[in-house]
Amino acid sequence: MNAIARAWLRPFCVALREPLATAAGSIEARTGVLVVLEDRAGRVGVGEASPLPGRLAGPVENLPACREALARAVEGLEGCDPESVLAGDGSEVVPLAARFALESALIDLVAQARGVCGADWLAGGRAPHDRVPVNALVGGGDAGAVGRAARCLVARGYGTFKLKVGMDGLGDDIERVASLRQAVGSRACVRLDANGAWSPEQAEEAVAALARLEVEYIEDPICIESRSDVACLAALRAASPVPLAVDECTADPDLLCEVLAKEAADRLILKPPSLGGLRATRRRVRDAAAQGVACVLTSSIDTAVGLAATLHLAASLPGAAPACGLGTAEWLAEDVAPPPAVRQGVMALPEGPGMGVVVAL
Repeated sequence: MNAIARAWLRPFCVALREPLATAAGSIEARTGVLVVLEDRAGRVGVGEASPLPGRLAGPVENLPACREALARAVEGLEGCDPESVLAGDGSEVVPLAARFALESALIDLVAQARGVCGADWLAGGRAPHDRVPVNALVGGGDAGAVGRAARCLVARGYGTFKLKVGMDGLGDDIERVASLRQAVGSRACVRLDANGAWSPEQAEEAVAALARLEVEYIEDPICIESRSDVACLAALRAASPVPLAVDECTADPDLLCEVLAKEAADRLILKPPSLGGLRATRRRVRDAAAQGVACVLTSSIDTAVGLAATLHLAASLPGAAPACGLGTAEWLAEDVAPPPAVRQGVMALPEGPGMGVVVAL
């Protein structure tokens, strides 16, 4: 048995190059903790817990809670077989972002020991994809700034773009989205994310106004916190000329079941750190597919560690993947390790076994 020889936590804080404005608040830095597991052969597995701030995260998804949960979890890992630990469901580890970090580190370590990449391990014997298309996250600002940022991203080969809306009035949103559409051309895909900023009445008006700009989907047009909110979303979707997606409610199993039962969304936007890990996210993808609902995996503006873990999950899924929301590394002014590179709008799996991310420890 190649047991875990050492287990510890490493805190980090990395600033964004510029604040990312969303309708739920501004993100200026990513602060978190890395789970580091070293086995007796000297292999090192790493996972990331960096819950988003404020309303972007759940009520117990905060860094102090993650740090406390992970400190308890790693305390008893020395001498344990990582495969045996991974065989458990990990449900005793909460918050969900902490569970994601521990599971990612274990998968990294186990995959390295087997000499396969993380996507191979997650795919369970089926050959994974070696690359995944990704969307670019376009910065905020006025219409002119959006257009300038988008043109730079087009020159770098991106074909799918995501823009935050809902921070200002609908008129400003229309101008910004129109500027984005003009910059990227008619063949590119444009995705919008309102972070639940609109009331049902505002969302109905916004969806109708933005439809002429050929939007692929609008994410979280209203805030989903109850069954009645899901009913409002279902009514909005029934009349919407634009596909609708949900993100922030997907961490709540009851609300997610209600969304699927009421056919309230065309897409699920899934962030593994918010869902309790890679395997939990994979199960949601499977369940959604059984009901004909597509899923898009996305980053939480993670460091290279969390980003690589979600990339491996995306590469492990069957079928052609839609563009995932993983083109976020460039938003960080620094990183804990070199992130997976994006070339011509495509992110390739890192080379080597495990997750392929080497953190200087």
